[in-house]
Amino acid sequence: MTTWQRLESALQDWISRPSQRPYTGWVQAQPDGRTIAAGKAFVPEASYFSIRLVEMGLAQGGKYFTTFLPMGVCLTEYTVGDERQRRPTILSNDLIASQIQGTGANPGYIEYTNMYAVRYAPVKADNLSLFIGLFRMPYDDLAKQVLQIAADLTQQVGGNNNPAAAAMAAGVRVAEKVYDSVSGLFGLKGVTPLFGFADGNALTESGYLLVCGPAVKSIDAKRLLVVDNRLHLDGERATGFDYCLVAIEHAATRLPQGTDTINPLTGLAFHRRWREVGQLLAAKNVVEAEARIAHLRAEVVASPELTEDDRLIAIAAYDTSYEKLRRALVPATAGAAARSARGGTPAASLRGAAEQRQKAGQKAAGEVLSRMATRLQLAGGVNGSDPDAVFASEAIAFRDSLATLDRRGNANLAATLAEAISGAVTREDEKAA
Repeated sequence: MTTWQRLESALQDWISRPSQRPYTGWVQAQPDGRTIAAGKAFVPEASYFSIRLVEMGLAQGGKYFTTFLPMGVCLTEYTVGDERQRRPTILSNDLIASQIQGTGANPGYIEYTNMYAVRYAPVKADNLSLFIGLFRMPYDDLAKQVLQIAADLTQQVGGNNNPAAAAMAAGVRVAEKVYDSVSGLFGLKGVTPLFGFADGNALTESGYLLVCGPAVKSIDAKRLLVVDNRLHLDGERATGFDYCLVAIEHAATRLPQGTDTINPLTGLAFHRRWREVGQLLAAKNVVEAEARIAHLRAEVVASPELTEDDRLIAIAAYDTSYEKLRRALVPATAGAAARSARGGTPAASLRGAAEQRQKAGQKAAGEVLSRMATRLQLAGGVNGSDPDAVFASEAIAFRDSLATLDRRGNANLAATLAEAISGAVTREDEKAA
């Protein structure tokens, strides 16, 4: 039995008692600038998902950290690259204690700001397994210390879409032990489960998901509304039951959708390399810039942080952006060294590569190469010497241009395109020599 199956079994055994069955359901949100889009479908390799903890309500908030100690848990299991990974997020004592107000049986609220368990993860065919749970245990110093250690650990390794560095390997193993042990909390003496929710196919649509205790099951969902990231019941702040409000967020792309929307890329290693390429071209160091763009192309192909849709667009956009940026920053008279290192894929070379791919039966790759050649015949666009602005303009253009491309039977189209570009560059350099 897998870890997830053990967790589901423990949860089902607990909620099989009528008095324990929790309520779970979607909650509408009052439209505002921060409301996420609801009802968006998650398409494998063509969309991203994020899991954000929005708010938690404790019916007896005033008794925590005097009589009780809360343990809020979010567990996710999903595929990163080719491997299924398990990531625990355990809420720290300090975080919860700092938010709870009131005394005795008064409710307490824990409001989170950008508390992501998962952020911008590509959707895979095997979907997402998600567990949300809240447990209560008697307050004592030992329990407090153990929970704080677990929270500190998962803060470092949980909710991070990047593969853990070698130095974090031991921490990841311990975090997985924490993940493995959560199912045992349902039968642990002294621990009271307040609610629990597990879904092995959690990416059905986007929206605000409410997980709460049995006390709310008689409440009509139409009476509930998310207002300014807070749960409301009949127009007032929700009280009288324990709950956790979770946002399941959808994104169609991680690439720019406007010239000012580059932020989702800035933390990724290959885009930092793109900015290095821009600096090298500004310094007229075309030889080194060409070497960097070749590495960037390989990194995009191998990146687990992009969907296949975005990967294809990124490879095309970085390459045409490179040629346009080179034209803007390196004068044609920069010297023989710059010309022999040419750096880029001129339109004629790309069209030749497109014809070769078409003849080889690789129609989709040939079509992309042909459209890249067309882009190179156009002006560089706004801020032609700004690497981010040039890339954003190219990515937007290719998203529109490739929207109708038939990719059936082309699971590795991005890798095929990168190979074709590299071949075109090599042939062009041989001609220049």
